[in-house]
Amino acid sequence: MVSGVHPFRQFLLRHPALRHMHLFASRNKAFKEDAVLQENVIIRLERDGAQGEVTISHSTDDSFADLSTHGQPFERIVFPNDPEHFIHVPIAIGRNAIERIPPCTF
Repeated sequence: MVSGVHPFRQFLLRHPALRHMHLFASRNKAFKEDAVLQENVIIRLERDGAQGEVTISHSTDDSFADLSTHGQPFERIVFPNDPEHFIHVPIAIGRNAIERIPPCTF
């Protein structure tokens, strides 16, 4: 890994396999009783698993009434040419604006 990469991302990308990511679209509904007003993502990891396709799901809130699920290749979660190894949650099946921008290097 590149030095300077956040230690949590470093651990997450080195040890377990990422299997599932769920994104709550509403910042104020999923955990409203706890007054959480930030992005809410739940991940499922598999210890010592081989990394493969990642299941991405999203819903507006914790009722899951509008649940949508699809698979994504791991390369859409962590871009191979990203030295910081940022973790993305692509909720669209096609390429998004971030993926269409050429990578920046410093």
